Amino acid sequence: MNGFLSFEPLYPVGYDPSLNKDIIAPLWTKIHIYTRGNISYSQATSGPLVKLAANEISQVLPGSKVSVSWVFVSTWEKVEFEPDAGVTFQVVLVSDSENRSYVLMNYGSIPPSPQVWMAGYKTENNTYNFTIQASNTSSLSSTTNVGIPGRWVFRVDGTASAPSTFFFPMLPGAIQHAVTVDGGSRLIQLDYPFFYFGKPHSQLYVSIQTQYSLISQSHGCNSLHLVQTEHQNGEERGFKGL
Repeated sequence: MNGFLSFEPLYPVGYDPSLNKDIIAPLWTKIHIYTRGNISYSQATSGPLVKLAANEISQVLPGSKVSVSWVFVSTWEKVEFEPDAGVTFQVVLVSDSENRSYVLMNYGSIPPSPQVWMAGYKTENNTYNFTIQASNTSSLSSTTNVGIPGRWVFRVDGTASAPSTFFFPMLPGAIQHAVTVDGGSRLIQLDYPFFYFGKPHSQLYVSIQTQYSLISQSHGCNSLHLVQTEHQNGEERGFKGL
């Protein structure tokens, strides 16, 4: 299982529409990650990622003065979705100085699949939810709500929903996860609070099916952290060091 972010550890066996949790899902489905691909993430409070996010949001909201404070980027790169098909997709979280929150979902070429899947977001009790209405996974690369095929943008701080180079770049210091073993969810401490429909969050989980990871976090792309995490009997144990 792969392809979503959550604000608490979740281990669903498959896509479960009845799961009553806050979830941001660029492509929530079963992804075969034993043989290929990378899952990476980075966050920044200054530098090129922040400038790029501000530019993208400003294009969607002409005349607005969005002062981006924090950006989080998670990329599933060439992971195996169907046999012999490496797919790339990405989710970007953006917070500004007024606690407005945005989610961007970017899709590369994705083949059709008979699997059950979901792309979009949902909140606990389904107070807020949105599912990208695509006939098949292959349509994610060609549909949009912002005039750019393969990109979807949402405002998710609980006020009016407003949509907002293609994939955000992985800068030096981004966390890289080699895809090897199935079953896991990685805890990330956020450099800046992210408001998801009225709830402030200081941490989230990336659904990463890997056993060991080398993590370096970008605070303006300057500081590095090493985290090695091992799953045993469904429990997560971590070792951290500067």
